[in-house]
Amino acid sequence: MLTGFEPLTIASGGMRMTVTRNGVSFSKGAVEKLHGTGYVQPMIDRAGKRFAIVACGEDAENAKKFFRGGDISNGVRWNERDLITTFSVLVGKDLENEGVTVDGVYLEEDDALIFDFNIAHASRKPREKKG
Repeated sequence: MLTGFEPLTIASGGMRMTVTRNGVSFSKGAVEKLHGTGYVQPMIDRAGKRFAIVACGEDAENAKKFFRGGDISNGVRWNERDLITTFSVLVGKDLENEGVTVDGVYLEEDDALIFDFNIAHASRKPREKKG
């Protein structure tokens, strides 16, 4: 009766990436859709203003630690200044004053999320850094 069916991962909430001056955050839904993978391969399409993360193994080219296990409710956060600067140039926006949020699209055949900055929207003002 269930021939042709397969399990479906349903993300609780949106598959979003938010970029502010303080870092890059991936929502709980984004982590769930990638099945809590430990590593991703970041990819960029500068001409198309798109960013992708592809689930991969630790030994893949340019593999970056993604989900470290434990509580998934906080999502994943990266704080690399180089990545924040790259995204700022990509969107042509000073992220010091206003961040951007981008909804992701999941590509099952590639086990990847694509974030299209052409349809990004302003996010709330970033919190002040502590310290």
